[in-house]
Formats: sequence, structure tokens, C-alpha cells
Amino acid sequence: MVTELEWIKNIHDNLKIPPSSFGFAGEVYAKFYECEEEYKKIIGKYIFIYQATCINRKAIYYSVSFEDVLSILREADSDYLVISQSKILFEYKRYVLFTMVEYVMHAVCKLLNICFENNGFREKFYILLKKKLNYYTDILVSLMFSDNFPDLKPIELDFIGKIENIYIAENISPLREHVEMDNKMILVLGYVLYADYIERCDLLICPLLGSAQIPPFFNSLEILFSKNDCIPKQIQYDYVKYSTYDITDYLPFEEQLNDIMNHFDKDKKILILDESLGTGRTVLAIKQSLRNHFNSIAVASIEFKWDKKIAWDEKYAWFDIDEIDLITPISYRDWFLLSNQTASFKRNTAYIQPYIPYMVYDDPGFASYMSAQKISIEKQNIIDELFCISKNMKMIFYP
Repeated sequence: MVTELEWIKNIHDNLKIPPSSFGFAGEVYAKFYECEEEYKKIIGKYIFIYQATCINRKAIYYSVSFEDVLSILREADSDYLVISQSKILFEYKRYVLFTMVEYVMHAVCKLLNICFENNGFREKFYILLKKKLNYYTDILVSLMFSDNFPDLKPIELDFIGKIENIYIAENISPLREHVEMDNKMILVLGYVLYADYIERCDLLICPLLGSAQIPPFFNSLEILFSKNDCIPKQIQYDYVKYSTYDITDYLPFEEQLNDIMNHFDKDKKILILDESLGTGRTVLAIKQSLRNHFNSIAVASIEFKWDKKIAWDEKYAWFDIDEIDLITPISYRDWFLLSNQTASFKRNTAYIQPYIPYMVYDDPGFASYMSAQKISIEKQNIIDELFCISKNMKMIFYP
């Protein structure tokens, strides 16, 4: 039986893309590599050069245009094949292939979001899009952790055509720009923190669009790094679309929940996992609604707005520690900084800085803040456990 430290170290040691390559918004950096002209044209669709550094986020990645999304889906598989068969530098090839699959995953997530804005689109494509996201996530995780490069099956042109037809027929509004939790390194850290809890739950529910990549990513990592000696558990998951901030029209929340409650009995253990948590209103509202059917529901998030809570807790209703079942020390990456960084990518510029996740226990005011809180013993034990894991994780991933 491996220890916690050995398990975390195994994940780190198998990672082929260094943690220091990941930037604030999830972009990945690589050294400039000169290759043949035919490959440059393909790579240039996905990667730009700034200050002699390759950055794998271009304007099309964040496009709200339906045609741009379809263009990515139509071209990425053939581009992937060309680059995979090329003789360019092995690790740079990994970087390019990883990037191409990221673009496809991002495009699929944007289409998944439509499923919660249009019933006709949902009925035809929701299950299929989830399956495709699972598949592409398996490929991406393999590129992150495996020695060899997997083949990429082409997406069916007939499938793309059907999506295009209903999109036009239904006059669907522009797509969302991006998935908020789109930093694959933070997703790896989230998996390390929550792996034990994920294995204990029966159904993972994630709010769209920000958390779209979390469930398939965790499942793909579980295949490679499960602590279970038997067959790795593939957790069932579903999405909901609900927000106290997003004014976009989406399917009635009760209708979404009915779909879930009709497929799972009341004794299933539910984990609601969001990408980031500020006030907690969204996840707690989802939890309250699900209480009408399920007996065991926990809520959690990968990142927490700790800086706001410590500085402004007396003036504003940030999350209540006792109301959130699982709390990590990973501090939220500021929304305005994320927006500024993604805006710079659209201009083929960037603030190039490898991102080291900030843990709240490194905040000088954290210890005194926590000592002043009235926290139940049970909750304190959970916090201590997750914070201990995170300290081991940070020591190994960011020595």
C-alpha cells in the first residue's frame, strides 16, 4: 500500500509537461522551436510566438463564433495527424498535440453549454457531446502523462453537419467565450485533493460552464492513478446550469433537476463540485433543491476566494465555512486578471509568468483569522486533512 506522499510523487513524476510551464489562465509555455514551413502554418492556427516564447492560446480559442468552433472540430484531427507523423522535436510535438486537443475540448464544452439553453439541441446532442468530451479528455491526459502519443479519431463530419443544421434552424445565440476552470495543472491539483472523496460519492454534479472539464478530467486521471487496487472507479457525473450572476437564459432549473432525480435514487451520495467559490450561493442553491430527493449531498470547490473572505468577511457575505463541506486552501485566481490575460491573448501578447497556485495558509492573516472562527470539530478535521494533503502536494509539485 503506497503512502499519500508516494502517490502524489508518482503523479508528479509521470507528468510530462512541467508544472512551471502552465500560466495564470491555463496557457502553456514552450521554448520557441524552428520547424519546416508546412508545419509552421498548421501550428500557427493554435500557437503564437511572443518574446521568443510559444503560447498556446489564440483569439479563436476564445471566439464566441459558432463557425470558429466548427472550424476547430473540422480541422484539428487532420492537423493532429500531420504533426504526430512529423519529425519535429519530440517534446515540442507533445506540446503542440496537447494544445490541439485542448482546443477541441474547449469547443465541445461550448457546445455542451448550448444544451442548457435549447431543449432541441439538448435532446439530440447532450449525451453524445459528453461522450466526446470524455474521449478527448482521455487523449489530453494521456499526452500529459504517457510516454507515447495516442491516435486521435476524426470527429464525424455528419455529426458536425447535424449540429450546424440545428444551430441555424433554432437561431441559437452566440457561444460563451471560455470555460473558467481551464487550467489543467490546477485540475491535477484538484484531483489530488479530492480523489478520496470522489471515490466515495456516486454522482458528481458540476455547474456549467465553468466546471465542464472537471468530471471527465478527474475520471481520466483516476484510470491512471487510482488508489484502488481493483478496477478504477469511473464516477457518474452530470451538469446543471444555474447561477446567481449569469443573466443568460437557460432551461428551467427544476426541469434540469428532474432529469437527474429521475435517473438516480435518493440514497445515492452526491457531490456538487464547482470550479471556484465566492459567496457559495450557487452551490448552496443547487444543494437546497436537490434535498427534495437525495439524502446525502456535499458541496465543494477547487478554488476559494480566500483573499476576499479574510479581508472583507465582516462587510460582505462570503462563503460560510460551516456550510461548505469540503474546503481547499487553493486561492482563486482573480477574475479581472484572468480577463486581462485572455484579452491579451487575442492580441497575440501575454504577461508571461508561470503560475504557482497560492495557498491561503501562506497568507500572514490566515492563522489569526481561523483562530477567531467558531468551526465545528468535524469541519476542522476535514480542513486539516485537505490542507495537509495540499502541503505535501505543493512541496512535491512546486519545491
